[in-house]
Amino acid sequence: DVAAVAGRLPLGYGTPGFRESLRELVQQAQVRLEAVAREGELARIRRRLDELSRMHSYTQGFLEQMRGEAERASDLTTQRLTSLSSLELGPEGTRPGVTERLPDEVRRLFDAAIIAVARLSDPGDQFDLAFEGGASSSVPTPALGRAIMELIGAGELYGRLLSSFAAAVADWVESVRAAGTVPGFREHELLRLICRTYTTLAERLPLLQLEAQARQAPFMPRLSPAEEAVRRARRNDAVEALDDLAQRVRVAAEQATLA
Repeated sequence: DVAAVAGRLPLGYGTPGFRESLRELVQQAQVRLEAVAREGELARIRRRLDELSRMHSYTQGFLEQMRGEAERASDLTTQRLTSLSSLELGPEGTRPGVTERLPDEVRRLFDAAIIAVARLSDPGDQFDLAFEGGASSSVPTPALGRAIMELIGAGELYGRLLSSFAAAVADWVESVRAAGTVPGFREHELLRLICRTYTTLAERLPLLQLEAQARQAPFMPRLSPAEEAVRRARRNDAVEALDDLAQRVRVAAEQATLA
């Protein structure tokens, strides 16, 4: 019975050739154990390779996503700056665009704000999301369209507001420099009025709130981790560029006229 189950005769102590047979059995057992260990190690290596392959695919996708966003941001920046730089006075002649008329530090503040707003509410990007979300959404199309249009509209108005604000500050700087004197109380009050006007109008354009509402709406598609990272980066850029912009512009403009 034992031989039938084990596939070989049992080894009895004291039988002829016991030591040799025992040594052979131990060696066979060692070979089998090593084979099992190798299989386990190979399985572990295969699992690790699969994990590395998935990580590589994710990283590659993320890099491609970031490259696309960088190219889009570059194109959008060029379009925005070209648009601002092409503004003219009228038929008597032209003068440099709004941002070119500003001192360097002030210009950097406006350029950063204009670019951040444009990226946050990019119409092409919003429409892409609308089509992705609308395909599987149970929410009526008008609700989807309204959220997208509100965000795009607020972004467009905010961009125009920033352009007008920049033009007003540029006019103020040119006026002060043309006078050839240190700006006095009246000039400082005029600049404060310009900045307060911008702040008042900007508060009526809840761009960041609309962006958050659109992203959190149930009919919007779920974003991949890479896309979500890009969204957060865009929003952070906008928050940083717009936070206390009027005060920073006022200080930079006043310092520029003292130089």
